Amino acid sequence: AEQGCVDMAAAIRAAGGVAIVISHGGHPSKLQDLKRAGAVHIDLPVHRKGPFALWRNIRRIERVLRDQSVDLVHARSRAPAWSAYFAARRVGVPFITTCHAPYNGRGRLKRFYNGIMGAGVRVIAISNFVADYLRDVLKISNEKIRVVHRSVDVLRFHPDLVTPDRLIRMSARWRAPDGATIVLLPARLTRWKGHRVL
Repeated sequence: AEQGCVDMAAAIRAAGGVAIVISHGGHPSKLQDLKRAGAVHIDLPVHRKGPFALWRNIRRIERVLRDQSVDLVHARSRAPAWSAYFAARRVGVPFITTCHAPYNGRGRLKRFYNGIMGAGVRVIAISNFVADYLRDVLKISNEKIRVVHRSVDVLRFHPDLVTPDRLIRMSARWRAPDGATIVLLPARLTRWKGHRVL
């Protein structure tokens, strides 16, 4: 989600817009990436999930939207999305969301909480799998869903940047025999990332 936010900010700037990111920090390298992309970062406690915190964040976000003359609000996480949704409604600007993964939804209250990710005028799914979840579980109509696959920085991950020396060091550290095929699945260790299938 953090890299997607950086990528979106860079695209907005490249198109001549102003990218404003409201978050409670995140990884320091991603904050540096945001600055390099030309985005404005505003640190607010939008990570807090309690009802009182969500209510206070509506006012905080609304103030930013008005002060910065924001045209569009884009949320990527549930707690901030609840506050951003109501702030956007108060200001009268469109609200969209990006859903990065299916959410556990046991119980009516949890399904209601997760449902904010389908409240946008457009809902971006990062994969067809997530789009299916939005349709099947959150009951979002096809007309609202747009699949936008995650990007990869092909310069940063270009094969020419992997030197023979680095390959030798990694093979030694992994104790991989010469000629072994190595399959890498870089993902958080959770059931839906597909480690068991791999």
